[in-house]
Amino acid sequence: MKKWIAPVSILIAMLLDYLVFNIAGIKSYAPDCLVAVFIALSLGLGMMPMMLTGILLGLAIDAVANTFVGGTSISLVLASAAGGLFHGKFYADNAIIPGALAAGFVFLRENFMYFLCKIMGRNLAGFGGFMLMHILPSSLLTGIICAFAYLLIKKGKYEFSI
Repeated sequence: MKKWIAPVSILIAMLLDYLVFNIAGIKSYAPDCLVAVFIALSLGLGMMPMMLTGILLGLAIDAVANTFVGGTSISLVLASAAGGLFHGKFYADNAIIPGALAAGFVFLRENFMYFLCKIMGRNLAGFGGFMLMHILPSSLLTGIICAFAYLLIKKGKYEFSI
């Protein structure tokens, strides 16, 4: 992979997540492009470089944009670990594995966050409506974006090193 493909793809994912989807007004069911790119990159590069990048980038994003420091970092590290587990263990031409992995990761993360908010006493909408209006669209769109990102990133032959 050319050395600029990974940083540029991460930058594009950040712009989509934090700028384009907010301007377009699709914040409630927007895909998590950063998680999709981290899973796609960790499938090709391996677990450790992407986990280190996830820690640093997640802490920087949380320090600038979030009130809770560490949530984005944990999410990116777990996404990198999930993708890194499949590094070199499937046919590289198959984009279904990265897409399904990203969709499953976002689905589990959003369910965990919903129940964590319920336990902490937040007054949230019913689970069925939240599932249909946020969790399912967000996870499916993330899976589709991850499959396409993996196919685009795969063309670079994974020669990137941190």
